[in-house]
Amino acid sequence: ILWITGELGVGKSRLADEWLRHMEMNSVTILRGRFREDSAPMEGLREALSPLFDESKRKALHLPHNALQEDLVEDLKGVMEPTQEAPDSRQRSGQDWALATIEHTLYALAKRRPTVMLLEDLHWADSFSLRLVERWKEEMATRAIPLVLVFTQRSEKAHASHRPTHMNTRAIRAFNYAFDLHLERLADEESEALLDDLLPFEHELRARVVQTARGNPLYLTQIVRYLIEEELLELHQESARWGISEEHREKLGHELLPPDLRALLMQRVKVQLSQHRLSAVLDQLLVRGMLLGNRFELRLLKEMLKVEGRGDLEAYLDDALEAFTQSGVLIPTVIDGRSGLEFGYEMLRSSLLDEQPHEELARLHVLAANAKKTYYEQRDPTQLDLYAHELAHHWSESGDVERAFKWLMRAARAAERAQDFRQALDYLRQAGQRLSPELDPNGEHLLEIRLSEGRMFRFLGEFAPAEDALREAIEE
Repeated sequence: ILWITGELGVGKSRLADEWLRHMEMNSVTILRGRFREDSAPMEGLREALSPLFDESKRKALHLPHNALQEDLVEDLKGVMEPTQEAPDSRQRSGQDWALATIEHTLYALAKRRPTVMLLEDLHWADSFSLRLVERWKEEMATRAIPLVLVFTQRSEKAHASHRPTHMNTRAIRAFNYAFDLHLERLADEESEALLDDLLPFEHELRARVVQTARGNPLYLTQIVRYLIEEELLELHQESARWGISEEHREKLGHELLPPDLRALLMQRVKVQLSQHRLSAVLDQLLVRGMLLGNRFELRLLKEMLKVEGRGDLEAYLDDALEAFTQSGVLIPTVIDGRSGLEFGYEMLRSSLLDEQPHEELARLHVLAANAKKTYYEQRDPTQLDLYAHELAHHWSESGDVERAFKWLMRAARAAERAQDFRQALDYLRQAGQRLSPELDPNGEHLLEIRLSEGRMFRFLGEFAPAEDALREAIEE
């Protein structure tokens, strides 16, 4: 087990990329997934393991057709893609069967070929995935197989509802099969060396950039990109180094560089979009993309434009996407085999959303909810509940409490089927916060919540809170 920790932008993913590139050259099977804020239960696991139960993706791994037994593949698919039908006897046995299924599949694969599985951004992982990681930490000592598990996680404090409080990275150092690699910020000398490799600066400018970046490689490279794009640099012939042009030199010690990475990214994007010939179109398309999530399928954006009746925006979509990708705002990606887009920086998306008028956002959230429901139902009605938490979010942000409650309850049931009982409890808590005498005059919804909470606590083996929830249900 290799655990890579560090703050945002310190180079966790880049380090993993370089290492995996060497592994691929040695015929190692690579499974890779990423957890995201407010993602569906097991999203990172599903992304990593989908090539094992999805025939179209399995071909990319060049696995033999019989690499895994069919019954094992079917069991894995049942865990990763639970349907809305009543669970069978194995699923009713709880998390243990699901955990064992994933383990057995991964171990069987590793016995056929050396395997590496990378799960990124574990700080956003659901409780089921965290329990699996915790179990691996204990099980790996008993397995003599060519399998490497790599996890990346931000060292700064995550959101309380996602914080893996039971994960202790220091504890794994006690095992000789587990390694904890913490990436620190660059020292000033290292930052200066990196700058010289990127673009040699004059001493005064180099010192200013190093001071502003504070050892964060991502921030440092973005500063260089910003200075180039804003045409603030000129080459000093006598030293063969770059410095600030004469007209901008007086700003060097003050407002030349934004104070942090968020402000820098915001400034870069705003300048680039405002200078584009389709700036008004870009602004409108960007807001709609932001509402769909940190990553979204291109067809989903087109569905939202169709629901809104904005054929005028769709006509310029190709030109807009080219502008977004060139500026680094959006990055082309593949989502379940379909063309998609992902925001280059999550902090950029959240900052831009914060600047939008509340009334307009509420209107667009309604459109996003309707577009997602239509799109996902058409694609696969049995998997709609995987996105129930997204629809609940849109209806909540639009101010429609009744629809938000409905989708939160569906999200809770989906999380239960996915064995993510902690997340189910969180959805039930959110649903309860939206109840009112008008929405629940007879107390039936509250009764359903309490009974569901009791069931979740029982599955988790927490019998005291389960008893409290069921007693409240009786009182209701």
